[in-house]
Amino acid sequence: MDDTIEPNQPPLPTLMHVLLALYVIGGCIGLSGVATIGLVANDRFVNLTSGMGLCLLGLVAFLQYRGTFRRRAASARGAAYLTGVASVTCFLTVGIVPQSAPLTQLAASVTLVATAYSNAQWAKYLRSYEREGGVLPQESKFTLGEIALLLGIIAVVLGIGSYGVRLRHPNHGYHTTSLITPSGWDIENATLVSYFHDFDYHRWEFSCTEEEFLASWESSYPKLRPIATPVVVEKITASRSLETKKITNGWDTGPTKSGWQMTYDRNTHRGFLRRKLD
Repeated sequence: MDDTIEPNQPPLPTLMHVLLALYVIGGCIGLSGVATIGLVANDRFVNLTSGMGLCLLGLVAFLQYRGTFRRRAASARGAAYLTGVASVTCFLTVGIVPQSAPLTQLAASVTLVATAYSNAQWAKYLRSYEREGGVLPQESKFTLGEIALLLGIIAVVLGIGSYGVRLRHPNHGYHTTSLITPSGWDIENATLVSYFHDFDYHRWEFSCTEEEFLASWESSYPKLRPIATPVVVEKITASRSLETKKITNGWDTGPTKSGWQMTYDRNTHRGFLRRKLD
Protein backbone atom coordinates (compact mmCIF):
# COMPACT_ATOMS: atom_id res chain seq x y z
CA MET A 1 0.00 0.00 0.00
CA ASP A 2 1.28 3.50 -0.88
CA ASP A 3 1.98 5.96 1.93
CA THR A 4 0.49 8.83 -0.12
CA ILE A 5 -3.25 9.08 0.48
CA GLU A 6 -5.42 10.36 -2.37
CA PRO A 7 -9.01 10.75 -1.16
CA ASN A 8 -10.42 10.79 -4.70
CA GLN A 9 -8.77 7.50 -5.61
CA PRO A 10 -10.44 4.31 -4.32
CA PRO A 11 -7.96 2.35 -2.17
CA LEU A 12 -6.77 -0.84 -3.78
CA PRO A 13 -4.80 -3.61 -2.07
CA THR A 14 -1.48 -4.65 -3.55
CA LEU A 15 -1.23 -7.81 -5.62
CA MET A 16 0.79 -9.45 -2.83
CA HIS A 17 -1.90 -8.67 -0.27
CA VAL A 18 -4.58 -10.11 -2.56
CA LEU A 19 -2.54 -13.29 -3.05
CA LEU A 20 -2.00 -13.67 0.70
CA ALA A 21 -5.72 -13.10 1.31
CA LEU A 22 -6.62 -15.75 -1.25
CA TYR A 23 -4.13 -18.11 0.42
CA VAL A 24 -5.85 -17.65 3.79
CA ILE A 25 -9.36 -17.98 2.36
CA GLY A 26 -8.39 -21.07 0.35
CA GLY A 27 -6.75 -22.61 3.40
CA CYS A 28 -9.87 -21.98 5.46
CA ILE A 29 -12.00 -23.66 2.81
CA GLY A 30 -9.75 -26.73 2.68
CA LEU A 31 -9.49 -27.06 6.46
CA SER A 32 -13.25 -26.59 6.76
CA GLY A 33 -13.73 -29.56 4.47
CA VAL A 34 -11.46 -31.64 6.70
CA ALA A 35 -13.29 -30.41 9.81
CA THR A 36 -16.64 -31.57 8.42
CA ILE A 37 -15.34 -35.15 8.58
CA GLY A 38 -15.18 -34.82 12.35
CA LEU A 39 -18.85 -33.87 12.50
CA VAL A 40 -19.85 -37.45 11.68
CA ALA A 41 -17.38 -39.09 14.08
CA ASN A 42 -18.77 -41.30 16.83
CA ASP A 43 -17.21 -39.07 19.48
CA ARG A 44 -18.92 -36.04 20.99
CA PHE A 45 -15.61 -34.33 21.77
CA VAL A 46 -14.52 -34.66 18.12
CA ASN A 47 -17.96 -33.41 17.03
CA LEU A 48 -17.65 -30.38 19.32
CA THR A 49 -14.09 -29.44 18.38
CA SER A 50 -14.86 -29.90 14.67
CA GLY A 51 -17.89 -27.62 14.97
CA MET A 52 -15.87 -24.99 16.82
CA GLY A 53 -13.13 -25.28 14.22
CA LEU A 54 -15.63 -24.74 11.41
CA CYS A 55 -16.96 -21.59 13.09
CA LEU A 56 -13.47 -20.20 13.63
CA LEU A 57 -12.35 -20.96 10.08
CA GLY A 58 -15.51 -19.36 8.73
CA LEU A 59 -14.87 -16.23 10.81
CA VAL A 60 -11.27 -15.94 9.57
CA ALA A 61 -12.34 -16.34 5.94
CA PHE A 62 -15.18 -13.83 6.36
CA LEU A 63 -12.98 -11.17 7.97
CA GLN A 64 -10.23 -11.73 5.41
CA TYR A 65 -12.66 -11.36 2.51
CA ARG A 66 -14.47 -8.37 4.01
CA GLY A 67 -11.27 -6.58 4.94
CA THR A 68 -9.53 -7.14 1.61
CA PHE A 69 -12.25 -6.95 -1.01
CA ARG A 70 -14.82 -4.77 0.78
CA ARG A 71 -12.20 -2.43 2.25
CA ARG A 72 -13.34 -2.61 5.88
CA ALA A 73 -10.61 -1.48 8.27
CA ALA A 74 -12.14 -3.22 11.31
CA SER A 75 -12.36 -6.53 9.44
CA ALA A 76 -8.79 -6.19 8.17
CA ARG A 77 -7.62 -5.53 11.72
CA GLY A 78 -9.57 -8.56 13.00
CA ALA A 79 -8.07 -10.71 10.24
CA ALA A 80 -4.60 -9.47 11.26
CA TYR A 81 -5.15 -10.59 14.85
CA LEU A 82 -6.55 -14.00 13.91
CA THR A 83 -3.91 -14.80 11.29
CA GLY A 84 -1.26 -13.70 13.77
CA VAL A 85 -2.61 -16.09 16.40
CA ALA A 86 -2.85 -18.83 13.77
CA SER A 87 0.80 -18.31 12.78
CA VAL A 88 1.97 -18.64 16.39
CA THR A 89 -0.19 -21.74 16.93
CA CYS A 90 1.06 -23.29 13.71
CA PHE A 91 4.69 -22.64 14.68
CA LEU A 92 4.34 -23.98 18.23
CA THR A 93 2.77 -27.23 17.00
CA VAL A 94 5.40 -28.03 14.35
CA GLY A 95 6.20 -31.73 14.71
CA ILE A 96 3.34 -32.26 17.17
CA VAL A 97 0.26 -32.29 14.95
CA PRO A 98 -0.13 -35.83 13.53
CA GLN A 99 -0.11 -36.43 9.77
CA SER A 100 1.46 -33.04 8.98
CA ALA A 101 4.87 -32.42 7.39
CA PRO A 102 6.99 -30.15 9.67
CA LEU A 103 8.46 -28.15 6.77
CA THR A 104 5.02 -27.57 5.26
CA GLN A 105 3.68 -26.48 8.63
CA LEU A 106 6.66 -24.15 9.15
CA ALA A 107 6.14 -22.62 5.70
CA ALA A 108 2.46 -22.09 6.50
CA SER A 109 3.44 -20.35 9.76
CA VAL A 110 5.79 -17.96 7.93
CA THR A 111 3.11 -17.22 5.31
CA LEU A 112 0.57 -16.48 8.04
CA VAL A 113 3.02 -14.05 9.68
CA ALA A 114 3.34 -12.24 6.35
CA THR A 115 -0.45 -12.22 5.99
CA ALA A 116 -0.96 -10.83 9.49
CA TYR A 117 1.52 -8.01 8.78
CA SER A 118 -0.07 -7.28 5.41
CA ASN A 119 -3.54 -7.18 6.99
CA ALA A 120 -2.33 -4.77 9.68
CA GLN A 121 -0.78 -2.47 7.06
CA TRP A 122 -3.93 -2.57 4.94
CA ALA A 123 -6.10 -1.71 7.96
CA LYS A 124 -3.76 1.21 8.76
CA TYR A 125 -3.96 2.41 5.17
CA LEU A 126 -7.77 2.29 5.16
CA ARG A 127 -7.98 4.25 8.41
CA SER A 128 -5.60 6.89 7.02
CA TYR A 129 -7.68 7.10 3.86
CA GLU A 130 -10.82 7.82 5.88
CA ARG A 131 -9.04 10.40 8.06
CA GLU A 132 -7.95 12.24 4.92
CA GLY A 133 -11.57 12.58 3.82
CA GLY A 134 -11.88 9.54 1.62
CA VAL A 135 -15.20 7.71 1.50
CA LEU A 136 -15.10 3.94 1.48
CA PRO A 137 -17.92 1.87 -0.05
CA GLN A 138 -20.40 0.77 2.62
CA GLU A 139 -22.36 -2.00 0.91
CA SER A 140 -24.06 -4.12 3.54
CA LYS A 141 -25.83 -6.64 1.31
CA PHE A 142 -24.31 -9.54 -0.54
CA THR A 143 -24.26 -9.29 -4.32
CA LEU A 144 -25.53 -12.11 -6.53
CA GLY A 145 -21.94 -12.90 -7.41
CA GLU A 146 -21.00 -13.18 -3.74
CA ILE A 147 -23.99 -15.42 -3.02
CA ALA A 148 -23.02 -17.67 -5.92
CA LEU A 149 -19.44 -17.74 -4.64
CA LEU A 150 -20.62 -18.64 -1.13
CA LEU A 151 -22.76 -21.50 -2.45
CA GLY A 152 -19.79 -22.73 -4.46
CA ILE A 153 -17.58 -22.65 -1.35
CA ILE A 154 -20.17 -24.61 0.65
CA ALA A 155 -20.29 -27.20 -2.14
CA VAL A 156 -16.49 -27.51 -2.11
CA VAL A 157 -16.39 -27.89 1.69
CA LEU A 158 -19.07 -30.59 1.62
CA GLY A 159 -17.33 -32.29 -1.29
CA ILE A 160 -14.02 -32.46 0.58
CA GLY A 161 -15.78 -33.77 3.67
CA SER A 162 -17.74 -36.46 1.85
CA TYR A 163 -14.62 -37.57 -0.04
CA GLY A 164 -12.71 -37.87 3.24
CA VAL A 165 -15.45 -39.98 4.79
CA ARG A 166 -15.54 -42.31 1.77
CA LEU A 167 -11.78 -42.85 1.96
CA ARG A 168 -12.12 -44.55 5.33
CA HIS A 169 -12.77 -48.25 5.78
CA PRO A 170 -16.38 -49.37 6.24
CA ASN A 171 -17.38 -47.95 9.58
CA HIS A 172 -19.35 -50.88 10.93
CA GLY A 173 -19.84 -54.56 10.41
CA TYR A 174 -21.78 -56.94 12.62
CA HIS A 175 -21.26 -60.71 12.81
CA THR A 176 -19.32 -61.04 9.56
CA THR A 177 -17.42 -64.19 8.62
CA SER A 178 -13.67 -63.45 8.87
CA LEU A 179 -11.24 -61.43 10.95
CA ILE A 180 -8.35 -59.74 9.13
CA THR A 181 -6.78 -56.60 10.60
CA PRO A 182 -4.70 -53.94 8.79
CA SER A 183 -1.54 -55.45 10.32
CA GLY A 184 -2.20 -58.72 8.52
CA TRP A 185 -3.00 -60.60 11.74
CA ASP A 186 -5.98 -62.91 11.64
CA ILE A 187 -7.55 -65.85 13.45
CA GLU A 188 -8.50 -68.44 10.86
CA ASN A 189 -11.38 -69.92 12.82
CA ALA A 190 -12.78 -66.68 14.26
CA THR A 191 -16.57 -66.40 13.95
CA LEU A 192 -19.25 -63.78 14.58
CA VAL A 193 -16.76 -61.02 13.75
CA SER A 194 -17.85 -57.42 14.29
CA TYR A 195 -15.87 -54.24 13.62
CA PHE A 196 -16.36 -50.58 14.38
CA HIS A 197 -14.02 -47.88 13.05
CA ASP A 198 -14.13 -44.22 14.02
CA PHE A 199 -11.63 -41.36 14.02
CA ASP A 200 -9.74 -42.45 17.12
CA TYR A 201 -9.89 -46.24 17.18
CA HIS A 202 -10.38 -49.32 15.06
CA ARG A 203 -12.19 -52.04 17.02
CA TRP A 204 -12.84 -55.71 16.37
CA GLU A 205 -14.84 -58.27 18.34
CA PHE A 206 -14.95 -61.98 17.56
CA SER A 207 -15.53 -65.48 18.90
CA CYS A 208 -12.73 -68.04 19.17
CA THR A 209 -11.37 -70.56 21.62
CA GLU A 210 -9.02 -69.45 24.37
CA GLU A 211 -6.24 -71.60 22.89
CA GLU A 212 -6.57 -69.91 19.48
CA PHE A 213 -6.51 -66.46 21.04
CA LEU A 214 -3.42 -67.16 23.14
CA ALA A 215 -1.58 -68.80 20.25
CA SER A 216 -2.24 -65.82 17.97
CA TRP A 217 -0.58 -63.32 20.32
CA GLU A 218 2.00 -65.47 22.07
CA SER A 219 4.99 -64.60 19.87
CA SER A 220 4.33 -60.89 19.30
CA TYR A 221 2.66 -59.79 22.52
CA PRO A 222 4.24 -61.42 25.59
CA LYS A 223 2.47 -58.89 27.84
CA LEU A 224 -0.80 -60.79 27.59
CA ARG A 225 -1.66 -61.53 31.22
CA PRO A 226 -4.56 -63.01 33.20
CA ILE A 227 -7.10 -60.37 34.24
CA ALA A 228 -6.65 -59.49 37.92
CA THR A 229 -8.90 -56.42 38.08
CA PRO A 230 -11.99 -55.80 35.91
CA VAL A 231 -11.22 -54.56 32.40
CA VAL A 232 -13.70 -52.32 30.57
CA VAL A 233 -14.10 -52.98 26.85
CA GLU A 234 -16.43 -51.57 24.21
CA LYS A 235 -18.91 -54.08 22.86
CA ILE A 236 -20.10 -53.57 19.28
CA THR A 237 -23.86 -53.69 18.74
CA ALA A 238 -25.96 -54.31 15.66
CA SER A 239 -27.29 -50.73 15.83
CA ARG A 240 -23.93 -49.12 14.90
CA SER A 241 -23.14 -48.16 18.50
CA LEU A 242 -20.84 -49.17 21.35
CA GLU A 243 -21.70 -50.46 24.81
CA THR A 244 -19.27 -50.74 27.72
CA LYS A 245 -18.73 -54.18 29.21
CA LYS A 246 -16.67 -55.30 32.22
CA ILE A 247 -14.57 -58.43 31.89
CA THR A 248 -13.38 -60.12 35.08
CA ASN A 249 -12.19 -63.49 33.80
CA GLY A 250 -9.80 -63.83 30.89
CA TRP A 251 -6.72 -62.20 29.39
CA ASP A 252 -5.66 -58.62 28.64
CA THR A 253 -2.55 -56.78 27.43
CA GLY A 254 -3.48 -53.30 28.59
CA PRO A 255 -2.63 -50.44 26.20
CA THR A 256 0.64 -51.13 24.34
CA LYS A 257 3.16 -48.66 22.93
CA SER A 258 2.12 -49.66 19.42
CA GLY A 259 -1.47 -48.61 20.16
CA TRP A 260 -2.98 -52.10 20.27
CA GLN A 261 -4.96 -53.58 23.15
CA MET A 262 -6.16 -57.18 23.21
CA THR A 263 -8.67 -58.63 25.65
CA TYR A 264 -10.26 -62.06 25.91
CA ASP A 265 -13.43 -62.86 27.86
CA ARG A 266 -13.21 -66.46 29.04
CA ASN A 267 -16.88 -66.53 30.08
CA THR A 268 -18.25 -65.69 26.62
CA HIS A 269 -15.28 -66.85 24.50
CA ARG A 270 -15.16 -63.41 22.87
CA GLY A 271 -12.00 -61.57 21.89
CA PHE A 272 -11.78 -57.77 21.82
CA LEU A 273 -9.15 -56.00 19.76
CA ARG A 274 -8.63 -52.25 19.70
CA ARG A 275 -6.10 -50.14 17.82
CA LYS A 276 -5.55 -46.45 18.58
CA LEU A 277 -4.99 -44.39 15.44
CA ASP A 278 -2.10 -41.94 15.17
